[in-house]
Amino acid sequence: MLIAAGVCAFLVLLAALQVALSLVGLRQDPTFYYFYPVMAALGGVFGFERWWGQEQGDYNPFHDS
Repeated sequence: MLIAAGVCAFLVLLAALQVALSLVGLRQDPTFYYFYPVMAALGGVFGFERWWGQEQGDYNPFHDS
């Protein structure tokens, strides 16, 4: 739940930045709609992997063979 909240907070802050840019007359960043949601999702996956690794103790199924 906290990972999803972090991803949503990131996207909301980026959307607020886009709105602020348009209010001052600057052109919005077109990569916002393609790049940043993907990066937020990847950040969520990375955060989940770190959390899961911590919950598993010394064994991390992603890094240990």
